[in-house]
Amino acid sequence: MSPVVPSGDRQLPLPKSGGGESVAGPPTTPEGASELRKCGRCHKNQVLSEFFRKGAHRKQSYCKACGREIQREHFRTNREQHRAWGRDWYQKNKKAQMASAKAWKAAHPDRVRELSRASRRKLRDAVFVGYGGKCSCCGEPEFAFLSLDHVLNNGAEERRLMGGSYFDRLYRRIVMAGFPPQYQVLCFNCNWAKSHGGCPHERRRSGVASV
Repeated sequence: MSPVVPSGDRQLPLPKSGGGESVAGPPTTPEGASELRKCGRCHKNQVLSEFFRKGAHRKQSYCKACGREIQREHFRTNREQHRAWGRDWYQKNKKAQMASAKAWKAAHPDRVRELSRASRRKLRDAVFVGYGGKCSCCGEPEFAFLSLDHVLNNGAEERRLMGGSYFDRLYRRIVMAGFPPQYQVLCFNCNWAKSHGGCPHERRRSGVASV
């Protein structure tokens, strides 16, 4: 007969090894259920918290990491179907989504500003990279020193036409248009000099003496 240990009012038999000695089982929760489970995809033993719920009392057979990868693969192979579903869902729930977003923004103004700055910075960096990632005049590569220049010097006119949120809209339009040639990247020094008589770098390259 197997040795027993007390467990409340019940007597539970201990598992035995080949030599008859008791062996420790897997880690257990306070309720006595095993904490480890093997993923059906990667076959790694994972704690139960690494599995999404499936109903009220069950867990998915795949771990969270594998589940996310399965979702990504399904999206890649059914991209248009997912986009159509997303558009359809948004149109059906547009008012509720807009109200929810408006309420969240009102309750988290600091977070909204932070996300807006991060988004604008990401777009700006993409534009800089698209135009070579450096000043087209002097070669300065530090993004903190760079700016977007209108080759035709029509920036003021374009800002009047495009109105509010100018740079966000401009950056997106440039990326979608494939980085058209009417824009270029200049450092602040070269950009300022260009609008004040011409950049000294350009004059030296042209053999014109600086003023």
